[in-house]
Formats: sequence, structure tokens, C-alpha cells
Amino acid sequence: MPNQPEQHSIQAWSLINRKYLGKGIRVKRFRKPTRCQIRNRVLLAVLMANDIKLSQLAEELSVSSRSVSAWVYEGRIPGKKNLDKVCQYLGYPHHILFHSTVTENSPIICQPELHASCVVH
Repeated sequence: MPNQPEQHSIQAWSLINRKYLGKGIRVKRFRKPTRCQIRNRVLLAVLMANDIKLSQLAEELSVSSRSVSAWVYEGRIPGKKNLDKVCQYLGYPHHILFHSTVTENSPIICQPELHASCVVH
């Protein structure tokens, strides 16, 4: 009789492979942008002047950092509740921080280290 490895039950295999479960291929959650569009330059300027990171603002307002990024980079305007929170925290009225002319007509500004001549007006 040939020498065969002993057969394991399904429970035994699950115990043997337990340390490998959930260790699949890791996919990055967000892809690295090739160029960064800044649609709300006023909000970004206020944050930079006060040395406030996007993640810090998100934490202070109890919103996701993705939401704050969308306000700055995509020009989205937050809902009424979050709009009031942002204006109160930064000390500026909403018509300055989220003026529709600024968010809709802002030029595309690229990351300077990636594209030196990418400013479009």
C-alpha cells in the first residue's frame, strides 16, 4: 500500500489554515490621483492659514475626511447642518467659504511636483 498522507476533516483544515484566512490580496482603497483639482480655493486657504489639516477638520466636525476632501477638491457644498458647523468652527460666513462662483468657476490647479505647467484658467 502506497504511503498517503492522512486525510483531514474540514474542521482540521480550517484550524490549520486559520492563520491565513482574511489575508488575501490587499487593494488600495483610493488610487493615487495624477492631478489634484482644487475647486474651493477659499476653504483651502483658510485651512492653510490656520494650520488645520483636512483630517483634523473632519475630526472636529464629526464628519468623514472624504467629505471634507470633497468640499475642497471637488467643490461640493455640505448640507445645512455641516455647513453651519464649518462656518462656526472657522469663523467665516457660508457665502465666503462656499460661494458658488468660486466652487464652480475655479481653475484646475495641479500638484506642482507632478505637473509644472498644469494651471488651466
